[in-house]
Amino acid sequence: MSCDGHWLILRSSRLLSDAIQTHILHPSLLPPLLRTARAALFPNNAPAPPRQIPSASEQVLIRRRCAEAILSLVPLPIQDVYFGPGAERRVEEVEELLNIFDDSYCNKHLLYGAVELILVRLMPELAEKGVEELLEERLS
Repeated sequence: MSCDGHWLILRSSRLLSDAIQTHILHPSLLPPLLRTARAALFPNNAPAPPRQIPSASEQVLIRRRCAEAILSLVPLPIQDVYFGPGAERRVEEVEELLNIFDDSYCNKHLLYGAVELILVRLMPELAEKGVEELLEERLS
């Protein structure tokens, strides 16, 4: 990258930093922001109760409602082509597709893939170099 390119990146980084510090992290905005975050994370000033794992019958009901919601987004002609005739058969087909989320190994890979995609979109240089290389480049 040319010297002009580095200057442009450095300048835009400083402008973004200044904008965040003056508009988002302005000292007068921090107390209400922290109060709102605390109220959202800790209602009644206490941690929320632990999540209750749904029973097997509740899991079936949740999966069915999810399948119906997904099908409601797909036009009927396309449903006929991909899931066959009959509303019950379509729901069962989508429920079967949703069973892949029962596997924790697949869920981890899906989550890591989503996080990686977000990070690469925000910082494209991560696709070309590793974190250590970028850190070494910035420190040198």
